[in-house]
Amino acid sequence: MTTELSVKQMRFVTEMQTGITATQAAVNAGYSKRSAANTAHALLKENPLVRAEMERLRQHLAKQAEYTIEKASGDVDKYIGLALAANQHGAVAKLQEQKLKLHLLIRKQIDVTVAPAIDISGALREAKERALRPRCDSAPALDGDFVALPSVVAAGAVDNKSLPPIFYGNDVDMDL
Repeated sequence: MTTELSVKQMRFVTEMQTGITATQAAVNAGYSKRSAANTAHALLKENPLVRAEMERLRQHLAKQAEYTIEKASGDVDKYIGLALAANQHGAVAKLQEQKLKLHLLIRKQIDVTVAPAIDISGALREAKERALRPRCDSAPALDGDFVALPSVVAAGAVDNKSLPPIFYGNDVDMDL
C-alpha cells in the first residue's frame, strides 16, 4: 500500500472540498463516469489516505475560518491606523465605537415604550354578574315611595318625566 495520494485521489479530495457530490467529485477528478459512484464510495469509505487527507483539510479550513474577538479587534485596530493616517477622525471615532461594541463594553441603545396594561377582568366580572341578574327586582317597594320598574323600562336610560303616573304615583314630586 502506498503512503501518498495519487494525483486523481488528491484531485478527488480537492473537488470534495468545493461541496459537490462525491460522484461528481470523482468524475471531475478524472475517474470514469460509469464507475464514478462506486469509485467515490471506495475512496471515502475504504481508503484511509483519502479519509485522513479529507480530515486534515477539514481541520485546516476550520482553523482558518475561526474569527475570534482578538482577530476582529486586530482588524479594527488596523483600520483605525489607516483612518488616522488619512485624517479621517470621524471614521476613527466610528471604528473605536465598533471596537467597544465588539468587546461588549457598549451596546446599542434601544428605546422601548410599553403602554400600561389595562386590567378589565373586574369590569368583565361585574358585567357578567349584571347579565345573569334578573332584570326586574322582585323585592317589595321600599317605604312605599319606590316601585320596581318592568324589565323593558329598566333595560336602558329612563326619563322620569316620560313615565306614566302608574309607575311613580300621582303624589311623587318628579322635580327632585
